Formats: sequence, C-alpha cells, structure tokens
Amino acid sequence: MDARSNRTKVERKSERELVVTRIFNAPPSIVFEAWTKPELLKRWWAPKSTGMALLSCEADVRVGGGYRFELGQAASNPMVFFGRYIEVLPPSRLVWTNDEGAAGAITTVTFEEKGAKTLLVMHELHPSKEALDAVIAGMEAGMSESFEQLAGLLGQVDVLRTMRGRTAVKRESQRELVVTRTFNGPARIVFDAWTKPELLNKWWAPKSFGVSLFVCESDLRVGGTYRYEFGRDPKNPEVFSGRYIEVSPPVRLALTQVYERMREVGEVVVTVTFEESDGRTHLTLRQLFPSKEALDSTIASGMEDGMRATFEQLDALIASFG
Repeated sequence: MDARSNRTKVERKSERELVVTRIFNAPPSIVFEAWTKPELLKRWWAPKSTGMALLSCEADVRVGGGYRFELGQAASNPMVFFGRYIEVLPPSRLVWTNDEGAAGAITTVTFEEKGAKTLLVMHELHPSKEALDAVIAGMEAGMSESFEQLAGLLGQVDVLRTMRGRTAVKRESQRELVVTRTFNGPARIVFDAWTKPELLNKWWAPKSFGVSLFVCESDLRVGGTYRYEFGRDPKNPEVFSGRYIEVSPPVRLALTQVYERMREVGEVVVTVTFEESDGRTHLTLRQLFPSKEALDSTIASGMEDGMRATFEQLDALIASFG
C-alpha cells in the first residue's frame, strides 16, 4: 500500500451526500477511540493552519447521548457544533445528528479493519442540495488537514501505547459483546480482584456515576451463587445476581448474570479469561445475551460507559499493589 492510498478522499456522491474516506495505520479500536474521547479529539479535530482550536469538547458517547464542540480562535466567539448520537457500535460504526443548523445532516462513520489498518468512511447526508452547497465550500481543505492531524496522532508511539492499554468494547455478533483490556499485573492478582469481595468493593461500582457497592456476596465454586447490590441509595439498590458455572483460577471464570431491573433481558452467560504474558494480564470478557433485542437494550442503558469506568478503577487498584 503506497502513501497515496493513505490520503484523504472527499467526494460529492449526490446532490445531498458527501463521502470522505481515509486509511489509517492503526486498528479500528484505536481509531474509534480517537473519534470518541474528548482528550483525543482536542488533539486533531480542529485544522491548526486556520488558527482554530477546539476550545471545548463534550461527548456523551451512547445512544441518545449528546455532544457539543466549540471551535474558534477566541473563547468569546466560538463556532458551535452539537447534536446527539443515534447509533454507537464500537469499534465499527458511529452515527450522529448535526443539530446546529435549522435542518441538520446525519453523519455516519464506519471503521473497517484492513489487517492492522482501518478504512474509515464518513458519510454525510444533508436534507437538501442547498444545505450541502452551504457547507461544502472550504470544507474539503479543512477536513483533509484534520485527517492528517489524526494520522499524525495515531503515529505517535506513546499515544498508541496508552490507547492500547485502555478498554475495548466490541459487538462480536447480534448476541455477543466482547470487552478486552490488558492490566499491568499477573493473572492471579487480576483473578483475585474479580472474585474476592474485599477487592470487588474497591473497583466494581463506577464512582463517576455516583454509585457504590453496598452488598457483595460471592460463593466462589461451581454451582455457587453471587449477589451484588449497588446504587446511590442502599434502601433501593440495583441488583446483579447469578451462579458460577466454571471456576478455574487464575485463567477462566464463567457465570450466569441477571440484572433485576431489566429482567426482560433474561439470563446472560458471562465468560472471563485471564491470559498472562510477561507479568501482564490480557483480560477478555464475553457476554452472550439470549437475543439481539436483549443486547440492544443493555447497550442503550449505558452499560458500556459504566464498564469502561469500572475497568479504569480496576486498573488503578492493580497498580496500587505495586
């Protein structure tokens, strides 16, 4: 693949459609994160040659969540872009509205794995020819520069190393969600953190959501049960419960899971594997739902954001062990 194939291509596909394509030298999980994490968006989204900067970047990346970007040379008079996410399927697809105009466009971005690279296709559907005409002038140059900045960011070894250490959430099929993360500790430590109540109490509930783990009961054996009660009010807790169906420390754990507030989802089968290499542990969590609709409703509830937050807390806990 030569250098020309990595350039940004901007095409007007019809009177209402604009399509931008680019191949990036990073896997989809990394490129998707660069498109959804405010701390990373700030480093590439605004074309620097114009003197512009992304002054403010807020992104609640979930179905129904909103975003707001303020772009400009001075905070006193920024250009504002805002809307809401209508489809979030990490790391393969992202769809949002553009609500800053009277009749906003719909933007769809797909991230297709090509070996160790990502083919990114951004499709903008505008409500009319006139709406696209109004925004296309000068947009191609700015978009090409922003994509060059993104390519440069993805080429920084320290950035890639940090991003690869983070939590990746992928919808593997219509019924299966897969979460992966590498932790800086041996498998026995990570396994203990997943199974010992005194350690689970330190990381399992996402503190950024304002919730705590009130009850953590775990009879860790095949056929044994567990029950977690968490939330903001111990008198009215959320409850996860289930039973262990496989316990093989420190390499594998399988269990059933029922979220009592969403009993219509049914019973989920969760499998966690702990693969150790050079003192680090690559954790893979697989959740198999009884139906596509059950997985859809769980993702829509914001579960992914909570899972990412708890994995950050687990990472910090393991780091505290030295």
